[in-house]
Amino acid sequence: ERLAALPDTGRVIMVGHGAFMARLLARLVGLPCAGAAALFVHANTGVSTLRLVRRKGSFLVLGLNQTPHLTPQLLTGAHPAEDGWAAALRAPAWVVRRYGPEAVGCYPMPTGLRRQLLEARRRLLWAHESGVGASAYEESDARSVTFVCVLEGSETPAGQVQYDPSTRRLRQMVVLPQFRKLGIGCALVRAVASIHAEKVAGGSVNGPGAEGDASPPLRVHAWQRSEAFYTRCGFAREGDPYESNGVRCVRMAYATLE
Repeated sequence: ERLAALPDTGRVIMVGHGAFMARLLARLVGLPCAGAAALFVHANTGVSTLRLVRRKGSFLVLGLNQTPHLTPQLLTGAHPAEDGWAAALRAPAWVVRRYGPEAVGCYPMPTGLRRQLLEARRRLLWAHESGVGASAYEESDARSVTFVCVLEGSETPAGQVQYDPSTRRLRQMVVLPQFRKLGIGCALVRAVASIHAEKVAGGSVNGPGAEGDASPPLRVHAWQRSEAFYTRCGFAREGDPYESNGVRCVRMAYATLE
């Protein structure tokens, strides 16, 4: 109970056998103690540095001292990062909200949420590009519809994506690292594909696409390292890779409008 009451910035050093530590860590994230040790896998290391992420109810591995405390014959697993502390925890519940210009029937984004997402974009997108910052996106931000994934019952953002109706593009996709592998990115893509389909059906997205399409497809100019993700979401590459703001990129089009 005393450990669970510590502030997020507190630090505790715990020493004990792996099975005991597993039960203690399970207790901190609210798992029942009965059988809790079986839910955890302990790294074959002397020291594990963990961060308790309270809002997710899980632990983030910050570091592993790879000094083995077992003989080589008894070591299991090939990589400490794969054999670190982990638990079968329930994924956090989340919802997707829609913000944008009042002219298209949207509500403006709350200031606090907007600031958090601007910071996420700065760290996860713009920091990897040359000469890009918030000012470069002010005009496109103002005309775009933004879909934001937030943790249910809170204003904690997990990710965002924008749809620019003037260019018919999905843009500024970002999912915070601690909320990846939960299906959030694909859900945001589906939200953009849905609004694009609505606008095409309603005639508010006019003009041919890049290849003279009667119904212009949804497109994205993605980092090349994200191509596999967009392919899984239903996009297909158009043309060869190119460089933009110092980053290798690809043009992709959504294969179907469902």
